[in-house]
Amino acid sequence: MLILSSLLLALPCVIPQDQILTTSGSKLLGKLTTISKTEVQFENAAEEAQTLSAAEVIALHPQIRSELMLRADSFLAAGDFQNAVNTFELASSEVGADWLAPLASLRHGESLLAWAVIDGTRAAEAKSTLEQWLTQWPDHFWSSRARIALAQAQAATGDADGATAALQALADEAFNENLGEAVLYRATMARCRIYHNDGQAQIAESSIKDLISKLERKVDTRETPSGLASLFSEISDEARTLLGDSLLQKGGFSAARTYWESVLRNKRAGASSKASAKIGLALEAIDKGELRKAQLLLAGIIATLPNQSPAMAHALFVMGQVSSKNGDTPTPGSTYWNELIDSHPGSPWAVQARQALGN
Repeated sequence: MLILSSLLLALPCVIPQDQILTTSGSKLLGKLTTISKTEVQFENAAEEAQTLSAAEVIALHPQIRSELMLRADSFLAAGDFQNAVNTFELASSEVGADWLAPLASLRHGESLLAWAVIDGTRAAEAKSTLEQWLTQWPDHFWSSRARIALAQAQAATGDADGATAALQALADEAFNENLGEAVLYRATMARCRIYHNDGQAQIAESSIKDLISKLERKVDTRETPSGLASLFSEISDEARTLLGDSLLQKGGFSAARTYWESVLRNKRAGASSKASAKIGLALEAIDKGELRKAQLLLAGIIATLPNQSPAMAHALFVMGQVSSKNGDTPTPGSTYWNELIDSHPGSPWAVQARQALGN
């Protein structure tokens, strides 16, 4: 017993730490103390005070110790939006670290926004919640994140023009006040998506192409820190997927096909945008009645794409559709829809899968 006790005492004490992802690509560990729109202060492992400008920070990941927060995240991942919303709201009243209340309140608004994708009647509540958040914490580090979410909620309530103007204002502020390029390009990407969702195909196409061009130049520039370069690659890949959707919206399959084929040849394109291009080509094959061709394209995605990718949920849904059209051969469509519901329960594609199954 004494030997065991001595061994246990000799083991290092593992203390949960907050994470700070920086533009340089490093992940700093410590305890967040003060976080504002312009700077992030924390204590490192040696309990030394450190300060970073907000422009040097890509993201903050506080160590979540709140049981309510953890439970709310589980509800949201499972697509249980009602319980997620209620539990995040409860967590916002908990006593804890200085960042707990603003984070829980922000997650409350974001979960309402996620719910609004499936149930549009929730958009107004999401908008109101996010407006209240910004009234209470206007100069917080997460204020840019809240403003992007608010613009998305605003667009969902029917005010796309006001939403895109708000995002342009945020991008301008990020540039003029040195809030960081992460904020600037996240806001720009959100604006492009709203143009697309609002059916403004021409301005969506030109805006997305301009964004991709700028990001590719940034990635190619040696002066761009590795953390930012990685983020820019992620955003540009998201933009490539959206561009394909916009070309399809504007001119149908004939307009989008050439672009999708170019994405598959593009060495810059990531796995997600290439998967989305294959899904687009599969949808065209279905439209032409070439069901086996569509199945082969989708099977390649399902076999190789990481399961957590949003494109996987889309691929599983479309595979369920084409398999059903093909007489449930070689695998019943319900198999893919059930897999989608199990692996991506909170996805809008899971909602459509439940409808297809009659659930």
